[in-house]
Amino acid sequence: LTAKFENGAATTLSGIDIALRWQLQTPLGKLDLGADATFYLNHRNYSSALGRYSDNLIGYAGRSRMVAALSAALRQGDFTHGLTFKYQSGTV
Repeated sequence: LTAKFENGAATTLSGIDIALRWQLQTPLGKLDLGADATFYLNHRNYSSALGRYSDNLIGYAGRSRMVAALSAALRQGDFTHGLTFKYQSGTV
């Protein structure tokens, strides 16, 4: 009996990433602002049993089309006060 190990897992994922950063000096300290977003275009899994990639999975089974975050941090001496808002689009 001879058996070979076959790695049947493969995934392709594509999208657009955007990141913006700002720094401002204020009377209260240094203010760091940020915005990050990812817009997913394709997510396909390879099936070695079928010998092909799946249909595009974006928008299904927890694979969001868009993920984004806005952040702000105020630095005062040895302390940093931060706040982050996160968004994730819904799925079917």
